[in-house]
Amino acid sequence: MKAIENKKELKKASALLNRQIFALLGVIEARGLGGDLQVIVDEKDSILQYINKNKCWNFNFKHGGWNSVHATNKETAYKLAVATYNKKGNEYTYGVIESDGTTGNRTGWNDDTIVLEDSMRLANAEDTSNLLSLFY
Repeated sequence: MKAIENKKELKKASALLNRQIFALLGVIEARGLGGDLQVIVDEKDSILQYINKNKCWNFNFKHGGWNSVHATNKETAYKLAVATYNKKGNEYTYGVIESDGTTGNRTGWNDDTIVLEDSMRLANAEDTSNLLSLFY
């Protein structure tokens, strides 16, 4: 199944599935049918539930690294990732032990964390496993 890109597509797909379910239930009730048609209704209902629930989306940052967010569609996932993770680099201070044994401080600078929109993808077991392997 193709990932739903935005809220408009999600609304359209949900409406279509709801109409199909309603029509099938009408046929089942009017003709006293069940069995195979009920299986189709159940399958369409499962799809409807799936597309309307949050899914995990993996993405990469411009300067390396990755993370994930949970959303119903790609557009919402990207907006959430940007709101959560897009940050300008910042200056920080860290302690060091000099070669002569004295202690001191150094200043560093973090890279900007910029979410790459074209890297946003629906997470699957293989992709997530590959990403997690980067920690080892």
